[in-house]
Amino acid sequence: MLLLLAAILNVSLGLATVAAASEVRASSPQDAPADQIVAVVNDNVITMADVVGQMRVLSGGSDLAGLISDEDAGEGQQVQRLYQEAIKQLINEEMIYTEAQRRQFVIPSEYIERQIGQEVGRYAGGDWQKYRELLGEAGMTLDERREKLRRQITVRQFLNSMIHQRVQIAPKQVLAYYEANPERFSTTGEVRMEVMVLSGSAHDEAARSKRFAAVRDGVAQGRSFLELAKQEGDATESSWRKPEELPPAMRDAIANLSAGQLAEPFAIGDNWFLIHVAEVKPGETRTFEDARERIAAMLRAEEGQRRLNELMERLRRRTSIRFPGT
Repeated sequence: MLLLLAAILNVSLGLATVAAASEVRASSPQDAPADQIVAVVNDNVITMADVVGQMRVLSGGSDLAGLISDEDAGEGQQVQRLYQEAIKQLINEEMIYTEAQRRQFVIPSEYIERQIGQEVGRYAGGDWQKYRELLGEAGMTLDERREKLRRQITVRQFLNSMIHQRVQIAPKQVLAYYEANPERFSTTGEVRMEVMVLSGSAHDEAARSKRFAAVRDGVAQGRSFLELAKQEGDATESSWRKPEELPPAMRDAIANLSAGQLAEPFAIGDNWFLIHVAEVKPGETRTFEDARERIAAMLRAEEGQRRLNELMERLRRRTSIRFPGT
């Protein structure tokens, strides 16, 4: 549900709207009067105080004043992005809240009071006076907090009732997705390769053949490939690798080899390689039963996002959005 709320509040307002919003900003949000009107959504006003408050939420409670006053270009760009994102979210929230009111979607006052009571317990240890003081430090009265909560909860539950609860994914849709996208539910195998390297510039063909033959004969007699490779080669390596991560020549050399087998020597650039396949881990495929819930959740999210986009497009068409001073 919270993901749906986040998604809808981040729906783009369009380039023209965002550009207009960016022109409203004074030299910095900190310099502007708190009651400066930033946007008017139908007849409802969004002030600079609203925007700065939303910026603080978006910044995760970081030192917004410090960001705003920092003259570094990167920090200035960050503030501008926060500013535009805050306006966008506040406008979207206002549109949704207005639509909820139009449809007479009401949150009982008792529910809001329970939420307030939980906040008093969580943040003020049950002390109402301390809670009021904390609100005052945030520049908010108790009544203003109630109204803020009412709007937030109304938007969240309205979206839940209009979108989330109405999305139904049929079992056949889940199965069809699983069958159409097998690669998403399979993992490729891994191979533990032991590699011997010979420098082409240091060994002629006869010397290379002799060294490779010595290693092959030793492995056939049950000796360790790596120990032999260290004696005969210029470099060795042992590692787990996925075949698709390997250079094509190396991947082709070990194709269809089983554990314990040796590849034919091959060259990459000036170097020659001999590979011993020490171990093989086969790939795995998740069964439909294992993947069913994840697929259903993904399809619900996709369908929910589609419906959210449609709802917001309808709301935008019938909403008047103005930016005074632009």
